[in-house]
Parts: sequence; structure tokens; C-alpha cells
Amino acid sequence: MSLIERASDSRALAHRPHSLFAGLAALRAALARFTKNRSAIRYMADMDDALLKDIGLTRTDVEQAYISSIREDPMVDLKRAACNRSQRMVI
Repeated sequence: MSLIERASDSRALAHRPHSLFAGLAALRAALARFTKNRSAIRYMADMDDALLKDIGLTRTDVEQAYISSIREDPMVDLKRAACNRSQRMVI
């Protein structure tokens, strides 16, 4: 094994624990974001239709966001729906 190979192996070993902790931190942040988003969607589901209309959403938008996949961020879809609706309202 040459000196260069040994140096690259030791660098790879040095980065593994850091990558593991970074991965766990990212997973924790994703779970926190998921929980926060689901809580916000549940809150929006309790709003009446007039309040949802005021923020540019419909009941269907909220229901679709609630049943979205875990891998998707439902807030992105809600923001997009609200922006699209607001752009249609501007004359």
C-alpha cells in the first residue's frame, strides 16, 4: 500500500463518524419538519372555508396536502396552490 492510498483511507475513516452524525442530524430535522407541517395542516383542516379562502386555499388543497407522501413536503404544494390562486385573482 502506498503512502497516498494510506492517506486516502485514513481520510475516509475520519469522515465516516462525521457523516453518520450529519445523517442523524438531517433525519432528526426532517422528522421535526414533518411533525410541524402535519400539525399545521391539521390546524388548517379545522378552519372554515371562508378562512381558507382568505389565505388562498380550498378544503381540497388541505386534504391533498394531508394525504401526501412522507417523502414530499406538503407545504410546498400548499404554497404553490395559494400563489396560483392569488395570481388568478389579480387583474
